[in-house]
Amino acid sequence: MYSTQGKDSIRTRWSNFSRQYSIFIVLVMMFILFSFLNPNFLSVGNLSNVSRQIAVTTILAFGETILIISGMLDLSSGSVLALSGLISVIAFKATGSMLLAFIVAIVVAVAANLINALMVTKFKTPPFIATLAMQAVARGLALLVTNGQNIYQIGDYVNVGQGSIWFIPTPIIFLVGALVATWYILNQTPFGRSLYA
Repeated sequence: MYSTQGKDSIRTRWSNFSRQYSIFIVLVMMFILFSFLNPNFLSVGNLSNVSRQIAVTTILAFGETILIISGMLDLSSGSVLALSGLISVIAFKATGSMLLAFIVAIVVAVAANLINALMVTKFKTPPFIATLAMQAVARGLALLVTNGQNIYQIGDYVNVGQGSIWFIPTPIIFLVGALVATWYILNQTPFGRSLYA
């Protein structure tokens, strides 16, 4: 009897552990597999490059996580990111101020998402439709402003995505900051806890 209960207890704990941390287990297995397939995969240079590539998408995923928990979704996040980044670069090229460029990016993103929120809450537009429309608007504005061309000669602004502080890539610093902020909002604030209700 004791042996059976012990096995059931171990099986239950393992089931709970694997359910809670399955994504991390898969991630570790992928790292192990890729390191065998390519010995350079775990090199500092490659890990730094991969971290830069995933940082922006992961930060967007944090915002989407909050929306999904609350039963919403946002299809416009990628296009709004592109538009806010574009306007930010233009502001930097015009003024040379990194602080102003950051402020402009935040204002554009907040304004776009405020419109999304008003469409959903005040005008009762389904989130799918509202954010799909914003996606089209943001993407169209970005193409209109640039005339479909790349922007070159952005000076020190390139350090936002390609720079490092000591040996830590700048995007990873933003990623960690966003992770901490998301965790705090969801777990330590009344607003965050109310989203789970």
